Amino acid sequence: MQDMTRAQFAMLLSTFMWGLAPIFVEIALEYCTPLFIMTMRFGIAVLAMSIFLPEIKRRQGLFLLKNRNCILIGWLISFGYLTSTLGQNLTTAGLATLISTSYIIMVPFLSWKLGKNKMTKEIIVLSCIALLGMFFITFNGDWNNFSTITSIGTIFLLIAAFLWGLNIVLTDKFMVDIKSKERGFDYLSFLYASIVHTFLPLLLLSFLAPLPDSSIILNILPLLIFLGVFSTILTFGLHQYAISKMGSVNTTFYLLLQILVPFSYEILYLKMSYSEWIISGSLIILLTMVILETQLLQRLNNLFSKNVKEELHSIQVPLYPESQADEDILHIS
Repeated sequence: MQDMTRAQFAMLLSTFMWGLAPIFVEIALEYCTPLFIMTMRFGIAVLAMSIFLPEIKRRQGLFLLKNRNCILIGWLISFGYLTSTLGQNLTTAGLATLISTSYIIMVPFLSWKLGKNKMTKEIIVLSCIALLGMFFITFNGDWNNFSTITSIGTIFLLIAAFLWGLNIVLTDKFMVDIKSKERGFDYLSFLYASIVHTFLPLLLLSFLAPLPDSSIILNILPLLIFLGVFSTILTFGLHQYAISKMGSVNTTFYLLLQILVPFSYEILYLKMSYSEWIISGSLIILLTMVILETQLLQRLNNLFSKNVKEELHSIQVPLYPESQADEDILHIS
């Protein structure tokens, strides 16, 4: 019980810090480009993770830096964060968090396409309803104009959601493969390799964007440190701890709460107002994600109960009915 309470607290803390990240990114976007922000964020994360290099070497985990699966995962995360930040630059922190979190709806489709799970009618219906919400947000009531800034931002955010969903499905598959084929695997080494390969493509692309003045960099450095250390490394560690105690399905449901953080900031602090189309679309998407997660949880519980019942039944049921057994005994006697 105490471990579960700690896991819930860890999940709430990581969710809160993930929810703060879009707010800090939005502030930093006023001074520099999305590419510079993401490059600095993961550059700081790589430097912070270097503290653990002696331990990673001791565990013989540096081989993951050369693993092509880790390289692919890093690139997916890299371009996911980059397109998400580009989309947020054209919308708001709240909408960016909401739309990019829709990878929760995409994961079942991607998992089915890659042959991991079966597609159900419930998932198809929920995804179609969520797509309706996306249309509400994208067009914002202007059905004849698709070239608005918000529409372009929504497209970037949907690309980010797709890349993150693909990352989740492939990470699950790749980690099983790495564990079965390689020695020295552990989550700390995997985290370090993923962050390094997330940083490298951003570093290569950063030469395309102009550098801000040194005074601007110093002003936003605390925000970048928070993004690199707390919203990247610490949140991942807390998330992994929560998964080990609560399971991935329950922790994913907690992640939906991060949407409330930027929306609360914009509505209560910035006094922002949204149109009825954006509000309706946001509620539709949020509702479908909640239903999807609770259905997955229910399926998991039903599957567990079914397996337990079948196991008990196989133990308790005799090879033939008791009445037939009595008749056989009488016949023998």
